[in-house]
Amino acid sequence: MDCPEQPGKRLDIVKHIPMTGILTIKPVTMMRLICAFMVVLVCVSLYIVSGLKVNTDFLALMDQNSVAVRDFSYVSENFGVTDSFVVVAEPGYSPEALAGYVREVRAEPSVADVNYFANNEDELVIILVKPEFKATELSESHELSLKLTALIDKNGLNAGLTGSYQVLLDSSDAVNRDMVYSSVITIAGISLLLLIYLHLPFMVVLASAVALVSGLIITFALVKLAIGDLNLLTATIPAVLLGLGVDFCLHVIYAFNEYSLKPQIDAQPKNCFNVIFEAYRSTAKPLTVGATTTAGAFLALCLADSDGIHQMGITGAIGITTMFLCISLLLPVLLNYIPAKKLADIRRTENLWLTILCLLSKYRRSIDILLVMILLTAGYFSFQVSFNSDQNKIADNALASVALQDKILKKCNFSPVPVILVSPDEQQEAAKIAFLLGESDGLFGYIQSPALAQETGIDTTDYIGKDNSFLTLAYPAGNPFNPEYFSKIRIITDKLTSEFSGPGNIVTGSAFINDNLSRSIKADMCKTTIGAILIIFAILFLALYRNPDGFITIIPVLLGALFTVGTMGLCGIDYNIMTIVVIPLIFGAGIDDGVHIFCRWKEHEHDVHKAISAIANPLLATTLTSVIAFASLLISDNLGFRQVAIIATSGMIACLFISLVVLPVYLDRRKA
Repeated sequence: MDCPEQPGKRLDIVKHIPMTGILTIKPVTMMRLICAFMVVLVCVSLYIVSGLKVNTDFLALMDQNSVAVRDFSYVSENFGVTDSFVVVAEPGYSPEALAGYVREVRAEPSVADVNYFANNEDELVIILVKPEFKATELSESHELSLKLTALIDKNGLNAGLTGSYQVLLDSSDAVNRDMVYSSVITIAGISLLLLIYLHLPFMVVLASAVALVSGLIITFALVKLAIGDLNLLTATIPAVLLGLGVDFCLHVIYAFNEYSLKPQIDAQPKNCFNVIFEAYRSTAKPLTVGATTTAGAFLALCLADSDGIHQMGITGAIGITTMFLCISLLLPVLLNYIPAKKLADIRRTENLWLTILCLLSKYRRSIDILLVMILLTAGYFSFQVSFNSDQNKIADNALASVALQDKILKKCNFSPVPVILVSPDEQQEAAKIAFLLGESDGLFGYIQSPALAQETGIDTTDYIGKDNSFLTLAYPAGNPFNPEYFSKIRIITDKLTSEFSGPGNIVTGSAFINDNLSRSIKADMCKTTIGAILIIFAILFLALYRNPDGFITIIPVLLGALFTVGTMGLCGIDYNIMTIVVIPLIFGAGIDDGVHIFCRWKEHEHDVHKAISAIANPLLATTLTSVIAFASLLISDNLGFRQVAIIATSGMIACLFISLVVLPVYLDRRKA
């Protein structure tokens, strides 16, 4: 393969494309109508979006018809709240101060019950504060947390706060703080990339921002109408949509840039719609195929039984489609008000990629061997990746409440997340207590139950339900979210369930919800991944069935996904509730890059060098913006966010490398 000469001096054809004075009434009116329509649509969407909220309840992620959800919901409705704030007092307290603190906490209207215990004088004092509201009511949790802290200072206790309420509250604050920091870094990084490195004019960046924000607002409105609220998974979709939306924008911008560099083919002057037509002539098909395959990858998530993943699929598909349509309609109109000369000054880097391609073409066999070795290594490490349901593996261990929870686990053998047992009558409740005390072998560190009211000092009225059933809270002596420890709990509770199998006997709890959610997500991953691959193949077949060579565009997806999973194994990252968000994004990035290169290859009559010269700039720019967006999460204290950053950045870079380095070599072989 002979290497062509490097592109020479740019051709400024501004004089051939008069942007003012030649516009007819019809084009101007059409552009104004598009702008007016988008303004009205965004205003209506803003009104709808005003009521959109994020539901942070883990139950919202599960199949609402499952037995686990029904049992947990029944307990919440019948007995009220079962989890607690946990106040941990250090040794050295005075009994009077402790009694005063408990008395004042009990007097709080939002507190349902207070109980405390200590193993001996040298151990920590554990005070369980049971609120009247659910842990997902963050505003009320924050208010009670402040009151509990103020009463600690007032009574002179050396104490800290933990428990499911405080951990959720601190985690929410930490996530919001991390999102603010990463957003600032992302905006600054992308702005520097677009304005300084790529030389995009400020007005071009502003036009892109208008199109992106409009698409995001309309997406939120459609999600509000279709689903109602966001959940813990769908709340991450906006970042994904912005990353993919920037990709769409940059492809459109570079299409205008490429057109501004072309010599005038004929003497006929071109108006704004000629500009739009020329700009989209080479990008419409790959943009449409890329958007459709990415939306299809998200739609595959609708095969999941978990409501959270199902809603994520709907939200992602709506978002990708909306962003694509908004950018396709609005951005070209806005760009046509920007002088073509400014678009022609955008920095281009195709010389670098042409040089790399020429070098690689001389060493094809060596590249093949190296690629096989890399893939075999990635395949080996991919088998090291498993699914991990331990929430502590993705938590922010720097949080004071998380550290304090670990401390009481080590010193007091006590976890504030109870196993919940419901008995239909007093006799069965007492029998269950005897069973736990005799069979659990120290698995539970503390038990609250009406049968033990005199020993634990609880108010039994809060442990008798509306239907006169009896509630038992068994607090584990270890971390119930740890898979190994939970398996021990499951063995005991399975025995208990088999012995007390009559109606009205229920075993549930947050750890059981987490286990069911993890099992459901693990099963859903297999279905949705297979579904996504089938949908992508179907879309590629419909779009490229006249060009069988087009199926070579699946190479970046398959190899990029394998490399990404291998990176996870190498870095010790498992699949979890956060990292699964990245998979559809990798599919979208790999397909987009491959389809764009293939379409340019066909457009330039199988000339790989011309294809790379035309498409290398937008592919590099879109990948860099996505890498900056996800790499900003590396500053997060939350381990889950850092894992997402590592997976996403490695996957994006792998897809770009395969698309610009590996795929062109094989396309050139197809020509031969």
